[in-house]
Amino acid sequence: MEVVGKITHEHERSNNLFDLILNYLKRLEKETSLKSLKYSFIEDILVLTGFWPQGKSLINPDEKLNEVVERNINSIRVGRKVLGL
Repeated sequence: MEVVGKITHEHERSNNLFDLILNYLKRLEKETSLKSLKYSFIEDILVLTGFWPQGKSLINPDEKLNEVVERNINSIRVGRKVLGL
């Protein structure tokens, strides 16, 4: 959840953000296309936090997220740990 910490203010409470994360965690249990789920999550979180306009197509979610958090947060090592590989 490093992403959340990078795009929100410290001690900021957001029920909508909490609900979004909870929804995606539930979807993660059944999702077969993790890449699609990841891109959908990135777009939804950027829209919710005001970094991307709702309804506008996001061509490269990873690139936009890296721009917003000012660093590359995606790595194969982290992905493998999350998936237990």
